[in-house]
Parts: sequence; C-alpha cells; structure tokens
Amino acid sequence: KVAGGIMEFWGEAIQAKENESYANLKYVWRSALVPGLGQWQYSRDKEDVTNRNKAFIFGSVGFLLSANLFLQIKTRDKDHEAYNQSHRNFFLAPFASSSELVLYSVDNGNYSRYEKSYQTTRNSAYILIGFYLFNVFDAFFLGKPYFNFKKESTTGFFFFPSQVLVNGLKENNYTFGMQVQF
Repeated sequence: KVAGGIMEFWGEAIQAKENESYANLKYVWRSALVPGLGQWQYSRDKEDVTNRNKAFIFGSVGFLLSANLFLQIKTRDKDHEAYNQSHRNFFLAPFASSSELVLYSVDNGNYSRYEKSYQTTRNSAYILIGFYLFNVFDAFFLGKPYFNFKKESTTGFFFFPSQVLVNGLKENNYTFGMQVQF
C-alpha cells in the first residue's frame, strides 16, 4: 500500500476511463448505417428529448441530401446521353456544311449542360459526405460537450520571456511553466 491505500484502486480508475471512451460506439455504428439512428437510440436509452429531435433532424436532412444526390445523378446521366447523341451527329455531318455549324453549336451547348450537371452532382456528393461525417462525429460525442471551455482544463508547456535588470544590464531570461490537469 502506498499513500494510505490509493494504489489499490489504480487499475479500476484506468478501466473505468477506458470503458468511458468506448461507451458511444454502439451509437456511432448505428449513425454510420443511417443518419440519426444513433442519436435516436441514445435518446431512447437516456430518455433525452433533445437528442430525439436531433435524430429527427439528422434523419430528415440525410434523406433529403440522399434524394437530391440521386436526382442530380439522373440529371447528369440524361445530360451525358444528350451530349453523346449530339456529338455523334456532329461527327456524321458533312465536312464544311451549314449543318456542321448548327450541330457544333448544339454539341457545345449540350457539353456545357453536361459539365454543369457533373459539377452539381459532385458538389451534392461532397455535401452529403460532409453531413454524413458530421453525423458520425455527433454520435461519437453524445452526452459529452464538443468543446471544454473550463479555465481549469488548460494544459500545455509555455515559455514566458522576461527581462531582468542585473547590475544595470538587461538580460533575457525564460520562465518555464507547465500546468497539467488529471
């Protein structure tokens, strides 16, 4: 026994801290399957109305973003097919004829529509991926604050420059300080 028996509980404190860090994994994998499902399960387990509302919002937004991406993909495919058709017609037109000029302008317009729908589809996918990752991040931190703003929890290693007057000469000294909270 060291320090009046404190070391007897050392393993229990470490074990409790390890279990605490994995407590939300059952909510994370559910939110990874369906956005909002982990938050909904947490609200059922803890009887938390706020997370139930958050689950509804995450589920609704996830569904709307998925539907938007699906519609953008269909639009992109339709524009791609229109571009391919006009491109084939342009190559079949007789060389240096008036129909070639008309088909070129149609082909150019279809290409710009296809390029714009491709960029819109890509942006929709990026937004959905970002939302999905935010959903999983939120599920991991359920029941915990995202950021801890308490002054007592500041940790780090600081160098404070100070000037000291010694025998009429200025010297630069450094004060080393470290504050760690367990």
